[in-house]
Amino acid sequence: MGNIKHRTTTAADPALIEMARSYGLSGWPLFRDVTLPAALPSILRTARVGLGLVWLLLIVAEAVSAQSGTRILLYLVLGGVADLLVRAMARHFLSWHPAYR
Repeated sequence: MGNIKHRTTTAADPALIEMARSYGLSGWPLFRDVTLPAALPSILRTARVGLGLVWLLLIVAEAVSAQSGTRILLYLVLGGVADLLVRAMARHFLSWHPAYR
């Protein structure tokens, strides 16, 4: 590991990155084939949590200022659809990952 110019913190195992570098991967191919697949579960999990929080705050703000509950029901449905989309993306992009099968 002495020939690495800079070290980045990733979800990928440093030994896996070192092995990929020994096979000649660097730059974009290293990111695309090693770093991104290792980080993708965390990225999609964070997207689900973030979307859930945004929709929750939107519903609370609407509940404080709304005259009727129609928009709140619409936000609830849209939030559910957004969550389903992120879960579908996780199933599609993480079909190789044992936790997402």
